[in-house]
Amino acid sequence: MNKDLLIEKLKNGTVELAFVKRDGSNRIMRATLSDAIIPHQTRDSGSNKASEKKSNPAVIPLWDIEAEGWRSVRVDSLLSVDGFSVEVTNAESSPP
Repeated sequence: MNKDLLIEKLKNGTVELAFVKRDGSNRIMRATLSDAIIPHQTRDSGSNKASEKKSNPAVIPLWDIEAEGWRSVRVDSLLSVDGFSVEVTNAESSPP
């Protein structure tokens, strides 16, 4: 899946992501980047927090709906988006 397309889907609402965590286990997360869903005070603190860190083109910071907190997902770890199997097509997230 193209990273930009995924970010656009996240901005438009809630997306169910299945991915492999760094410890090798699988996780399903309901996430968003929609301003209408993310609480205002956390949206502000999340954007400040994200800007303080170095930007990693292979990682998407997003709001975990169920945990009510900021998390990040590596694009190359995605297994499915909204139940549909994905293949990463973004060159930025692939090794050279």
